[in-house]
Amino acid sequence: MQTRPGRSSQTDPIIGFDRLDHSRTCRLSALAVGASGIVVAVDSGPTGEGRRLQEIGFVPGTLVKVERTAPLGDPVVFQIRSTRLALRRRAAELVEVRPQQTPVAR
Repeated sequence: MQTRPGRSSQTDPIIGFDRLDHSRTCRLSALAVGASGIVVAVDSGPTGEGRRLQEIGFVPGTLVKVERTAPLGDPVVFQIRSTRLALRRRAAELVEVRPQQTPVAR
C-alpha cells in the first residue's frame, strides 16, 4: 500500500496514491461551496471508512462538486456524477482532490 511521502503506512495509508498527479492537491473538506475538484486519492482511515467512500463513488479521476453546507457547517452536500451525498467533514478529510479552475456545468 502506498503512503504519502514522509508518512508511515500504519498512520496514513492512501488508496490510489500513485495514479494521478499530486502537485496541487487538497482535502475535499477544504473546498468552498461551488468549488469542484477531481478525486486523486482516498485515505482508508482508521476504521476503513475510505473503502466505503470508494464504494459509493469517490474513486480517483471522478469529478466532485461542493453543493452546500448545513447552517452550522456540518454535514456538507457533494455532487458526484449524478448523485448528491451529504458527508461529515471528518469523512471528507479522507478524500484528496485536485481543485478545478473552471466552474462545472450542472
